[in-house]
Amino acid sequence: MDRRVVITGVGGLCGLGTDAASMWKEMREGRSAIGPLANSELHDLEGMTGAEIKALPEHDIDRKQLVSMARFSLLAVLAAREAMRQAGLSCDEGNAHRFGA
Repeated sequence: MDRRVVITGVGGLCGLGTDAASMWKEMREGRSAIGPLANSELHDLEGMTGAEIKALPEHDIDRKQLVSMARFSLLAVLAAREAMRQAGLSCDEGNAHRFGA
């Protein structure tokens, strides 16, 4: 019998905050992060308005890995790690195949 279990946690980063709790707090207070974009990597976009993530939370991702990661990949990894922490899960080589985000 194939049994599957889903355990949920929440993680996120956006212009309102670098973790789910701070994002939720800002949303409840009716704040918006939408405004002019200052990131020079976005200079070719039309309509330079959005909700830019200006700072990242502290992390322990190896510098060599960072060089090979696109920014959106880094954001996804950081959010997934937060969700796992919130769910009380830890991942290592022995159980890594059991997780997905």
